[in-house]
Amino acid sequence: MKWPVPRADLPPALRFVATCLACAAGGPVAPVRRALPHVAEDWPAVLAAAGRHRVDVAVAVALRRADWTFVPAAIREALTRTERAASLRALSQTAETERLSQALEAAAIPFFTVKGPPLGLLLFDSATVRQSKDIDIVVDPDAVDAATAVLRALRYEPTDQEAHFTPRQRRAFRSIERHSTFRSLNRGAPVELHWQLNADNLFDFDVKAAWKLRTPVRIGNGAVPVLPPETLLLYLACHGAGHAWFRLKWLIDIAAILRRWDDAAIRAGWDMAVAEGLQSVLGSAFLLARDVLDAPVPPDIEAYAEADPAGRRLTAVACRAMVEDDMRRLSPHFWWSSFHLRPDWSYRTRHALRSLYAPNDWTRFPLPDALFPLYFLMRPFTWLGRGGLGEPVVRRAGNAEG
Repeated sequence: MKWPVPRADLPPALRFVATCLACAAGGPVAPVRRALPHVAEDWPAVLAAAGRHRVDVAVAVALRRADWTFVPAAIREALTRTERAASLRALSQTAETERLSQALEAAAIPFFTVKGPPLGLLLFDSATVRQSKDIDIVVDPDAVDAATAVLRALRYEPTDQEAHFTPRQRRAFRSIERHSTFRSLNRGAPVELHWQLNADNLFDFDVKAAWKLRTPVRIGNGAVPVLPPETLLLYLACHGAGHAWFRLKWLIDIAAILRRWDDAAIRAGWDMAVAEGLQSVLGSAFLLARDVLDAPVPPDIEAYAEADPAGRRLTAVACRAMVEDDMRRLSPHFWWSSFHLRPDWSYRTRHALRSLYAPNDWTRFPLPDALFPLYFLMRPFTWLGRGGLGEPVVRRAGNAEG
């Protein structure tokens, strides 16, 4: 028996959304056609579930493949509006990603694009199926200042508090955080400039070394580099697990990989996960993709994941998170899942210590650099004043659009 949550155990509207996503990820269209007559009065709930999980376009794609005329007119109109908006956004992001890529290459800065239209083209042959609101770029930590100069020359400016940090605060921010956000003065999509691929150094990633193994994706009139396949698979699994998979938009990536990539590429990702001690994270992602989106998993990896207690716990937490609509009630799931991504206590200690780090406090209560350690003493009081565990995690959930 599949463990822990077959698709049939999901709420009806979310179950239908999952059926559509399985089709959009490369699965057969017949299950969508069979399910259509049973949606009945649940269409508003289906639309709400698709919006909650940021998969409106993928659902529309599956419905068009199945029987678009069976969908009520009001629902068709709503999905069509979303598709049009997503297409316009994807066109803008595609053009801007190409412009950023050309500027970074001209400055001789090795970089990778992460998520966004390039990932959509790689996994779904479409820049719109995978919805995103920003452009993610990762560079080597030593190249952050140079990449920032490139962004400023392209009329981007920082939106984070970092623009107002003191030198001591900036060093702390870059040692603990993994990206800065820049807004476009030309009203384009925001850019997240990453110098770490994941929080708390979850696994090693050397931009300069990986640059030689980059995968080019055709976009616009050129090509942009995406992560090597095994790194991309592990990154996507860690990203989704860090958010307890509370949105299916991340899980559809894993399902598409399992359906579209060859066995050698999937096993290379698995071998990397084992080498990094993250097999529970990737195994959990595979189980969720199998049970919720009907994706095929290599039998030996599936057997390992089924027998792995740590992975099963991550999967169980994700199953609760993906059906929870109250963001504040999601907070414990986020914290538990991200804390248990790695079994070693060095990672967990770093993760716990991050709760003492709050850049908002640095700007709310300016202190000279010589008194910077006082922020760690202030943190418990400012943390409680913002609502404790829930506040930062709810904000994080709202910002999780990648």
